[in-house]
Amino acid sequence: MTGKVEVPLAADLGELTRLAEAVEDFGGANGLPPGAVFKLNLCFDELITNAISYGFDALEQAALSVVLMIRDGAVVAEIRDNGRPFDPFTEAPEADTTLRVEERPIGGLGVLLVRESMDDFSYERRDGFNVVTLRLKLDGAETR
Repeated sequence: MTGKVEVPLAADLGELTRLAEAVEDFGGANGLPPGAVFKLNLCFDELITNAISYGFDALEQAALSVVLMIRDGAVVAEIRDNGRPFDPFTEAPEADTTLRVEERPIGGLGVLLVRESMDDFSYERRDGFNVVTLRLKLDGAETR
């Protein structure tokens, strides 16, 4: 498993375990540092959990996939789902980290984790799918 891999997913949170294993296999085959694999799995867990939990009226009609590739010295990942249009980077509530944990409203921390873990991230609606693209450079010490 090198270069590029696509992992189709059922709309079931149990699929996150299978995805994590696929990311670990991809990381091993491509020499990714453990920190990079951890960050990718953390982001996938947050974004896919939200897509499955809130993005669909009928889970049996859900189509989700993750594409991983190595491009220009970085891991590039695309998370695709055919749920309701939703840009997590502009529409999700921002986490207020100035409040104590028990005072914070629910929501926003997952997107904050993605923003802090990845070097670049974007959203677009393409051909009826939400497409979130994540990019993590492989030359930085923070990925190790």
